Amino acid sequence: MKTYTTLGKLPSGGIGTGDLANQTTMTEEKRRTFNRVSVLFHTIVCAANDVAHTEMLDTVRLLQKTKHYRHEVKKACKDALKRYGDYDRRSLEDMRSEEVDKRQLYMDFLDAVNERLKPHVFKLYMAVKQALDKRNVEESALKAHVICADQLLKYSVFLFDKFFEETPPIPPVDLRMTFLPARLHPVLSAWSVITDRLCRDCDIDLDEEPDCKLAFDIIEYNITKERYINESGMEAVSLNEELVRELDAKP
Repeated sequence: MKTYTTLGKLPSGGIGTGDLANQTTMTEEKRRTFNRVSVLFHTIVCAANDVAHTEMLDTVRLLQKTKHYRHEVKKACKDALKRYGDYDRRSLEDMRSEEVDKRQLYMDFLDAVNERLKPHVFKLYMAVKQALDKRNVEESALKAHVICADQLLKYSVFLFDKFFEETPPIPPVDLRMTFLPARLHPVLSAWSVITDRLCRDCDIDLDEEPDCKLAFDIIEYNITKERYINESGMEAVSLNEELVRELDAKP
């Protein structure tokens, strides 16, 4: 029985830059390497972005029901969501070409990643909340969500940087610049306004909290390990069998 992985089914271009892999200045070997890097990037870094966005969106919905959702915090929430939306549209557009539309496959992949990560993100939230409760921080439930979103956004930026530190160059393409719209620093900058405003009394170092560190280590493991990437890919493939047959039929 053939085993499908998401690797090879997803895009081979850069976010918002056009199909750089088809530049005539690249050799066939470099093209294949670029395609591999692009697939890995979309299944690892962009998946981390999506997990961070899910927590951020859930937190915004909670904030909207509180007295804090006004003025500076309200504006920062809108800014963060808009900036993520700008990136997300470009990322999804990269899933579509003249030959094939992989957007639904990719969205199903991201949904599978999010579903797998949900219990682990919840454990991180509970660990942060318990750390705040030990310090008698008021509104610990809300602030724990704000901190979780902040930490997941920071991790996504860290993962972006680490990815390109460890990826060999493929001249003439500047890989980091090619994928730069996926670096969520603008989103994190907006979210930091919320964190600074609401969590002034949250004096904790998550690295010094064993339960927080363990929860985050598990999240990182689930995002970056090929076994879990392929499990999410299998789920996406099972929902898009006709598209996968079409992709397999292509030379």
